[in-house]
Amino acid sequence: MPFQFTCPYCFTKTLVDDKYAGQTGPCATCGKVVTLPASNSLARNSIKRSSASLYVAGENSSTTVESDCDLPSVSQKLGNDEFADAETSKSPFEATASVRPIPPVVVSRVEGHDPELARKMRRRKLWIAGGALVSFCVFGFVAYSLVSLLFSSSFIQDMQARRDRAKCMNNLQKIALALNEYAATNGTYPPAVIYDDKGKPMHSWRVLILRELGEAALYNRYRFDEPWDSEHNSALVGSCPETYVSPSVGISGESNYFIVSGGNTIFPDGAALAPHNITDGKDMTILLVEAQNMIHEWTKPIDVTAGGKTAIKMGGNHQGGFTAVTADGTPLWIPDDTPQELIDSMITPSGGETVDAKVFAH
Repeated sequence: MPFQFTCPYCFTKTLVDDKYAGQTGPCATCGKVVTLPASNSLARNSIKRSSASLYVAGENSSTTVESDCDLPSVSQKLGNDEFADAETSKSPFEATASVRPIPPVVVSRVEGHDPELARKMRRRKLWIAGGALVSFCVFGFVAYSLVSLLFSSSFIQDMQARRDRAKCMNNLQKIALALNEYAATNGTYPPAVIYDDKGKPMHSWRVLILRELGEAALYNRYRFDEPWDSEHNSALVGSCPETYVSPSVGISGESNYFIVSGGNTIFPDGAALAPHNITDGKDMTILLVEAQNMIHEWTKPIDVTAGGKTAIKMGGNHQGGFTAVTADGTPLWIPDDTPQELIDSMITPSGGETVDAKVFAH
């Protein structure tokens, strides 16, 4: 009785007469050496996943070939009528007239490959890759724009100037608070300078308020029985409190904040007033100003004078103006083009002038 045989290499299907069972030879379609099943029962299972021993012509050794997939029987895929016209007495090793290969669509299904599905998957991958590339480009452009903005010289300089100005105002407020605390304890503000019996300047107000400024340890190290420039006290110049230094200058050891002394000020020569002596109003009277200082130690008794006769002048550390603070601790920003008469009227504690200090508040 004829049986159905499928070539394990080219999958060509052939109806084979029983007399060829168990024989070995080249496939009539692909030329590969194959061995026919020994019986019809084995033939029905020949297309399932298994190991088959193939005998190569001219050699005594056998080679075991592992099938790559489980192939359904031809009767299930094509039906027995597909082979109704095949010659049952033909050998699979002869001419291919009786051979009917599996249609391409069946082969594709057997191999588990769907061309249309593969095309859809490729298109999807391309869309995903394209979307990722576009997102990366947009993110890169935004990041570049932000970095360019942040690191542009004008932007950085403006931010730095604003930060320095704010830090200066904060320093002045701390010093004003210490001066007012000193006045609350001693009845008056500290004198601008303490002199010895011979009239020689000994100490600055800056060392007198160290405890109120939170620098008690530095206050205790300072020797008040020696002048500010003695060997011992000179060694303390490098311990200048950070509050005394303008951030726009950053030179440690040289203070940038000064009182305005002399004449009709809160700090007249050789004396100091009490807060209640400021009859013009503490919120309208300047207590401290910022000035440029690159040569005088912070312990040196030197300040800004009302007549501007000293080497220390208001301003010089910021572009466009300078900072100051009123007796009540309000920070001020005074532009460079502010009339000197207006500044002088804000220095006097009891001049009777009417000044709206709020226009300088910042």
